[in-house]
Amino acid sequence: MKKIPILLLAALTLNMSNVGKVEETMIGADFSSGIFAYQLMDKFYQSPDTIEAWVRLGFLADGEVGGVIFGNQCSDNKASTKLEVNANRNICLFWNGGECQITFDKYALQSDEWAHIAVVRDTEKNKFALYVNGTLTQEINKNVGTDSISDYKYIVGGDWSNWMQDKCHFRGEIARVTVYNDSLTGKEIREDYQHGNDISYKTRDNLLFNGSFDFNCPGSNDTSRFANHATLRSNDYLYEGELYEAEDYSFTIIPDPQILTNHRQDLLKTVSSFIIDKKDTQKIGTVLCVGDNTDGTGKFEREYTAIKAEYDKLKEAGINWITTPGNHDYDDNVGSSRGLTEYNKYFPYDEISKYSYFGGAYKEGETQNAYYLMEMGGVKYLFISIEFGADDGVLEWANEVLPQYTDHRVVLYTHGYLTTSGERMKAGDNHCPSNYGYASKVQVNNPDQIFEKFVKKHKNMFMVFCGHIPCDDIKLKEDVGDNGNVIMSFLIDAQGVLKTGGESLVSFMNFDELNQRITVNYVTTTSHKLYNIQNQFSYSFKGHTDILSSTYYDEDGNLLAQYK
Repeated sequence: MKKIPILLLAALTLNMSNVGKVEETMIGADFSSGIFAYQLMDKFYQSPDTIEAWVRLGFLADGEVGGVIFGNQCSDNKASTKLEVNANRNICLFWNGGECQITFDKYALQSDEWAHIAVVRDTEKNKFALYVNGTLTQEINKNVGTDSISDYKYIVGGDWSNWMQDKCHFRGEIARVTVYNDSLTGKEIREDYQHGNDISYKTRDNLLFNGSFDFNCPGSNDTSRFANHATLRSNDYLYEGELYEAEDYSFTIIPDPQILTNHRQDLLKTVSSFIIDKKDTQKIGTVLCVGDNTDGTGKFEREYTAIKAEYDKLKEAGINWITTPGNHDYDDNVGSSRGLTEYNKYFPYDEISKYSYFGGAYKEGETQNAYYLMEMGGVKYLFISIEFGADDGVLEWANEVLPQYTDHRVVLYTHGYLTTSGERMKAGDNHCPSNYGYASKVQVNNPDQIFEKFVKKHKNMFMVFCGHIPCDDIKLKEDVGDNGNVIMSFLIDAQGVLKTGGESLVSFMNFDELNQRITVNYVTTTSHKLYNIQNQFSYSFKGHTDILSSTYYDEDGNLLAQYK
């Protein structure tokens, strides 16, 4: 099994004897390195109108910001909110995607001193207020905007800035964060300041979250009624570790390789060589690319030639490979048409249709909408490619294909499907198919429509893989289909390469069919290091499907005698 590295991070103790009945000692987590943070398990379904935190700011260089205490800031998040410290050590509130931006300039945090801060959005009095150590410090009369409710989960000690952006981590320690869906009074804030250990759903109304933080602990238990616990996560963190041991077989996922094919073809070559090297130990059943094989720069010949050469190496090594077009693979980047002349030139129907695992295509002569049949670990699979923003004709074809293979688990792979929040894209979301120029010329379906018109209808629909949206983390969403089957959808896309430009990535998904469990690794093909602790995990699919491995189960789903 994979070894998780020991976190050699010091937890610091705060003497609280001068704060009435507050606990005598408080443990704080130091976020100064920028490597680690905590992520809540779920999003907020109500507006976080009061945010409290125990913080101790570190020593800042001139012009250095104090960073984010609590927030869900992301370029794709139109309803993001964050509590942070600016370069003047002032407390700042960025509310609801910038609808309100508040700087409390009457107070500056002192380095190396603990402070209890509370920021209140008072919807009745139309003002924002800052309390420090239970005392009102500043009020700002300003339109308080609308409630902030977002699909993005909150992070303690950082934010969601990703891929090509630096995380704005907190440069200091955080001991506790408490959030309410209510505008607390001064009396209530003083109560929290003095009796923090008493905060829970039993003693506080409208409590959205309350957790204490200590890097000696891998998580923080939320004492609200939502039990929205926080788990430790890392930012752009590469570390030595072992891959999960392969049980029956694995899928290998190649995130959008566009940056590699355009800028780093030297790294692109490491992808195929690494996969081939791991063919036997990882028991690789197929390699699947989620699109954007090229970068759409007009250098199609150079880029398509490079990526096809790598796929050919996999084929020569006896490894099945499949891909799908991303928006950058279209002749004009889906600016005005669905043209895929170059895609079909380099992934030609005449060649692909001769592969032993080829099943069929929507149109003869084209490979962007096609399906493939494979068997691994005693399980029959149908992998189906649906092009970016597929039209109704493609979905009708797909709906006719699946009923012909009811004994196959179905894996849909399409370029755009999930956002970085882990939700399906819909009209109005950034990078949604309907946002592109071709949507005014041809009929397109956004991912939420593809789910309704196709994905949820089929009992044997098992998994969805996508890319398109740059994201440091592997995102997983569960949906229940019309027939009670659970559908796992994964966003895997670091654009093929990390921000440093020195590492390329693939993901291994190992299947243990006896225990109906998947283990996931995200690993670099260059240094062979694991990428981010939250991207190495185990996931049970027990009960998701009634199509079980014939190696371990009989036709009625009963475990074979030798495995009982």
